[in-house]
Amino acid sequence: AECTLCHTMPAKYVLGLNTMQLNKVHDYDGVKANQLHTFDHVGLFKKPPPTTPEEAPKLADYSDRSVPLEQRARSYLHSNCSHCHMKWGGGNAEFQLLATLELKETGTVNTPAGHGRFDVADGRILVPGDPDRSLIAHRMAKLGLGRMPHVGSLEIDTQGLELVRQWIKSLPKEQAE
Repeated sequence: AECTLCHTMPAKYVLGLNTMQLNKVHDYDGVKANQLHTFDHVGLFKKPPPTTPEEAPKLADYSDRSVPLEQRARSYLHSNCSHCHMKWGGGNAEFQLLATLELKETGTVNTPAGHGRFDVADGRILVPGDPDRSLIAHRMAKLGLGRMPHVGSLEIDTQGLELVRQWIKSLPKEQAE
């Protein structure tokens, strides 16, 4: 039953195997090629993809420091959180963490928490410039009750947490809602 908390119909049940996450160069034992090109080449698609990988959307590698911080953090949140935090995705909070949305469209900026503030003074889902008041970062840093993700993980992803904290800190405090 816990599996169905994240593996939902809006997330298309399988997490991770989607165009945006697969649209990247992979090292096939010394041969580097775009995964979508490779999948098409070896016949994994029943019909040709509607666009080329170059035209298709993709997520950034969150550990690639040559990519802008916002793109890496939004890609991280998309990959790890948006399958629940999307419309009808299983997370019952009223915000979305899809990288395909403009930040102001996610419903996160300066939004009061719907499920408790966890003793964070004036906590909000995301407070530009202030990761200590941002419940996204706070809940990523928790263990036990209130932790995100609340199933499927028993460790804090310190690299991902630091990335998200740096990104929140970099956001202009006057960021529009």
